[in-house]
Amino acid sequence: LESYSKTINIGKAIKKAQDSGDDPIAAIVEATEGYKIFEGEIVAKTNENSYAFRWGNGWIKGKGDFEGRLFRFWFKNENHVSWLDEKPWITSPDGLNVIDPKTGWGLSNYWTAEWEHGRDVTVVGVRAEPIWRTEKGLRLLGPKHFGFDIEWKPIEEVVK
Repeated sequence: LESYSKTINIGKAIKKAQDSGDDPIAAIVEATEGYKIFEGEIVAKTNENSYAFRWGNGWIKGKGDFEGRLFRFWFKNENHVSWLDEKPWITSPDGLNVIDPKTGWGLSNYWTAEWEHGRDVTVVGVRAEPIWRTEKGLRLLGPKHFGFDIEWKPIEEVVK
């Protein structure tokens, strides 16, 4: 139930920001107690389907405070592993959400039309629930589970 309540609160925050003309990204960051971890424009995305999964990579070229930097993420349905300038960065179980900064709507890896080259996006990172940060949770959802030889680090330590 707690995740439903959080989801409803995030939706309300986005709607309020849209209605008042406020920044939906700031509203999302506040509602999730998350982090604005990157902003830029989509430069490429790959998609492959395997069994019931959609997986691939996306690349975002930095703008603003991130000018000259490159953010890459790997997904298997959801976004799980990221690199900043090709160095491992934020990973599952912490969340990586690619969002349209004008509307506050998240981009789905299933809707390829949303990923047009040159589209402005912002990436918001969110701390995973405590259960996913345990040893067992990391075995099920950490980067090593997906075959990456990357040690998970809590998002709040990575972005400090």
